[in-house]
Amino acid sequence: MLETLLHRIRLQAYLMMVLFSLGLVAIWFMRYLGWAFPAEPTRVLSMVGLLGSTTGAVALPILVRMAFYRKSAHQDGLSLSEFFRMERCLVLCVLFGALFTLFAYLVPVYRYHLYLSVLVTIYGIYSVFPANKTYKKDIAAFRVKSDET
Repeated sequence: MLETLLHRIRLQAYLMMVLFSLGLVAIWFMRYLGWAFPAEPTRVLSMVGLLGSTTGAVALPILVRMAFYRKSAHQDGLSLSEFFRMERCLVLCVLFGALFTLFAYLVPVYRYHLYLSVLVTIYGIYSVFPANKTYKKDIAAFRVKSDET
């Protein structure tokens, strides 16, 4: 059961990475074709891109992990389905931040904000990257129990 769960989490994380990569390629083609965008970068668009990517890739995953950790502490552990829900929510939060980075790449923003958005998104993707060691540590930290019991 646990192996199939981890396999599903990995598939979701890889799907998120593929979608983000396809978004980057699509935006690159749109820029290559010269589709019209505002010529000058604006502070508002720059801050929306930076704050959105930071919120999605860093702040929301921290909030989700803390909420589930608190739930784990009160319930003496999480079930496998709750752990899967947490991991799926983490992937969706990082995808949300990645979408803001794609937005920042699409519209003209200040380079500094774009580079920070990309770095924050890379960190977010790294934080949900499907590694066996990470999952084993998370399973131990959240005291994951089998759903059958």
